[in-house]
Amino acid sequence: MTELDLICVNPMQIGLISSMIFLGFTIGSIMIVRLTDQFGRKPVVLLATAVSPIFITITIYFSTSITMIYIYVFIMGLFYSTRASGAYIMASEYMPHKYAILFGTALFTFDGSFTIFTAYFFWVVRDQSVY
Repeated sequence: MTELDLICVNPMQIGLISSMIFLGFTIGSIMIVRLTDQFGRKPVVLLATAVSPIFITITIYFSTSITMIYIYVFIMGLFYSTRASGAYIMASEYMPHKYAILFGTALFTFDGSFTIFTAYFFWVVRDQSVY
């Protein structure tokens, strides 16, 4: 049995966690990325890069209910597109054009591979008896 008792929760509530991150991603893509044009890329990308690990840590260690997980995951989603897109655009401005495509390919391949690895890892350890 887990601390939050997520094993006995309605599957729709578990699926809502993914929906909240995508909702945050969508709203962040529309609203937060625009802030890079108003305040400059560097401060906004640094803020987004700082917010992501902070809220991941809060979600892992301090969530006491599924509602808190929804809120934290939504906030992570808000800043994800800013971190990824803003960092790519900012880095592309400072490198020679011939390396920008290679850099973008490597960046997004690594990011996608990490996401796939994380999903695979949790698929493998989905059996709670291994803990």
